[in-house]
Amino acid sequence: MVVKIKLSRWGVRNNPFYGIIAQNHYQSQFGKTLEKLGTYNPVPIEGTKHVEVNVERVKYWLSVGAQMTSRVNWLLAKYGIVPLNPRVQEEKQYRKTEPVVPKNDRSRLVYLQRETRIH
Repeated sequence: MVVKIKLSRWGVRNNPFYGIIAQNHYQSQFGKTLEKLGTYNPVPIEGTKHVEVNVERVKYWLSVGAQMTSRVNWLLAKYGIVPLNPRVQEEKQYRKTEPVVPKNDRSRLVYLQRETRIH
């Protein structure tokens, strides 16, 4: 059985709130959960985002072979719980796009549109 540590959305519309859970890889995020490991609230309350994690249980699941999703790895690495996976860094660099063209440079903007058009 492949176990993943992933985020499960528990919030309501326009107010996201996530649970950090250990779950079978083949289950959907709303399926049966093996264990609740913490919570993550991405909406800042008084200027800070709230993260609550049971570090001992996360390290236990990692020691028995559980894998983290890229977003959970980024989140836990940000707070120094686990090291950042190099694959997550590669994905972040891959997603970078071209710099935004200034609005006053219309000729460059038209050129970019012609360049990316698919016929």
